[in-house]
Amino acid sequence: MLVGSVSLGEFIMKTKYSRLVAGLALATTVALLGKGAVATAANSTNDNTRTVQRGGANVKKSAAAKKTSTTKKVQVSTAETKTSAKTPAKNTAKKVATKAPASSSSSSKSQVASSSAKSAVKSSVAKTSTTSSSHAATSSKVASSSRTAASSSTRRVATRTATRTAAKPAVRRNTISFAGVTMSVITGSMSVTTAPSGNVAQTWGGQTHLSVTDGQSTHIIGHNTSSFGRIMALGAGSPVTVTDGNGNTRTYHVYSVKNVTDQGYIEGTNTSVYGKIVSANQGEQVVLQTCISSTVNRLVWAR
Repeated sequence: MLVGSVSLGEFIMKTKYSRLVAGLALATTVALLGKGAVATAANSTNDNTRTVQRGGANVKKSAAAKKTSTTKKVQVSTAETKTSAKTPAKNTAKKVATKAPASSSSSSKSQVASSSAKSAVKSSVAKTSTTSSSHAATSSKVASSSRTAASSSTRRVATRTATRTAAKPAVRRNTISFAGVTMSVITGSMSVTTAPSGNVAQTWGGQTHLSVTDGQSTHIIGHNTSSFGRIMALGAGSPVTVTDGNGNTRTYHVYSVKNVTDQGYIEGTNTSVYGKIVSANQGEQVVLQTCISSTVNRLVWAR
């Protein structure tokens, strides 16, 4: 088939060729556009990278600046602290060595400080020694005072003991006391016809051996012209104290008082009390007798 003056085959070939050319042109265009886009994208990426790098650098610079500022502050603070710490030490050194030259070396200051410390230690040791000596002296005084007090107390006790010993009278054995008088009692017997002379009493009936522990009755006689005559003042309940030959003492109490004739009768009656006068078997008691007249006697029973 013919289209105009060109055959169908040629037309098809031309058409394909035109399309091929158009395709190549399109591909070329696309390729060129692609390169431009890639370049643009690359440029954009490079710009972003540079921006990020600049930001990072700025951040690093800011951090470095802050770190430097902080370091400076710390260094300044440390320097101030050192200066502050050195100032009291310098002031102390100046006080210790007021007369030392201002240009003295640190070695001289150390020697002065060391000397001051040694002086302080020696002073402390001296004070401690003085205190110890004071304490020792005080302890010595206390001990001496205690010994003096103990010695004084011992002397007082010894003095009291000696006084009591001296004040305590020796025990008088074989004595009888009543109505404010005390007299000796000698041993006698019923064979004796009269009372002893002088200011003395005598056993006569009952148990003639004077004892306050034998459980027996003892009859004692004495003249009324002696102290023994004081039995006239005794009444019921009156105390009578006897000390025997062994030093034993007993106090009896009056329970009966009677006037009795020489024959042993109660005065004015026919009642005999003779056995109650001379019998030993009446229990622990004493019977006292003195003259009232030539025929009548005062009898006192005490147990």
